[in-house]
Amino acid sequence: MPANTEPSSQYQDRTKSAQTVRLTVELHRVRPTVRRVVEVPAEASLHLLHWVIQIAFDWDSDHLYFFENRRGRWGDPMLDDVTDDETAPITALASRPGAKFAYVYDMGTWWDHRISVDAIGEGTGPVCLSATGPNLPEYDGSEARPFDLDEVNKHLAELDLAEFIPTAPTEPEDEWPLTEAESARLAAAVRSTPVITALVALAQWAAPGRAATPAGYLKRHEVPGAHEALGLPAPRPDFHSARNLARFDGWWQIALKTGFIDVGTTATTGPAIEALADDREAIELWRDLAEHSIFGWRIEHGLFHHDELDNRGAKLIARTLVDQLRTRTDPLHPKDLGDHRDLSRVLLDQLCDLGIAEHDTEGRYQVSELGAFALAQS
Repeated sequence: MPANTEPSSQYQDRTKSAQTVRLTVELHRVRPTVRRVVEVPAEASLHLLHWVIQIAFDWDSDHLYFFENRRGRWGDPMLDDVTDDETAPITALASRPGAKFAYVYDMGTWWDHRISVDAIGEGTGPVCLSATGPNLPEYDGSEARPFDLDEVNKHLAELDLAEFIPTAPTEPEDEWPLTEAESARLAAAVRSTPVITALVALAQWAAPGRAATPAGYLKRHEVPGAHEALGLPAPRPDFHSARNLARFDGWWQIALKTGFIDVGTTATTGPAIEALADDREAIELWRDLAEHSIFGWRIEHGLFHHDELDNRGAKLIARTLVDQLRTRTDPLHPKDLGDHRDLSRVLLDQLCDLGIAEHDTEGRYQVSELGAFALAQS
């Protein structure tokens, strides 16, 4: 049954938000298409968007859920490695027109909703603007139901927006292990690391908007410019796609994961650039970068590379070198590197570029002050 595509007049007069986000929410790999276009207050919490989706798709909110983009997951705090969605505004994911993220509901059935940001501006909200497809059966034995736009907007109008103000947790000052002076010193070290410098250059290069594929990779003609921004050698002329350039893809995935790059319909500068201006945020951003680079679960995605190894092997050996450095009481001399001295020195230099290690004038390596802080917190 075709859905009514215009919101009923009794809900059009709802008080306007200072800023609203228009989103298209579509069930992934479901045919015929099931899609809802909604408008929500931009500064409300992601928990409000959870309820808007529940109402718009007629789910019963009886299962766990999470939102996800390349930088992380937000949702029900009962899930592991998920940030409470009541603590983040919708704009944490809906950062700009063209941005994309996902909402997964019910870990058993795995209802995968793909969300794209259509526009950010003035409007009413929360409201459902249009719909395609019926409400699907949530449980075995039930049947699809016709979508009713007036009924959906009636329930959306009943939501109390005061209950959906983001409540970001504030940590007691004594939980932050650094003094203001120590934070300033380490933040300055973070900003000067070669890896951060390269990622900032990549973000600045992407600022005008660079052509990207729907899967979030740079289109082929943009890749040489990105290589140049990162200080990488030019890609071989016959490369097939950015996805097949292992070294570059390691940098690209880290840039996405840590927020230096944001990908929607185009690739552009992400929120990490603004975060670097604050000392504590800069340090925590760098810790996140170091954690994903060395210990992240996507082992094939990282900054470590050696021509004799794939990214996976380089990352594993980099981990071993970090363990060696953290357990030594004296600097690691090149003569201590054994049969794989040249390979290890390349990776140790990359650990220096990341800021985990440093070397002296005699070429001996040890954990840096930044590295000692990161390892103590891990």
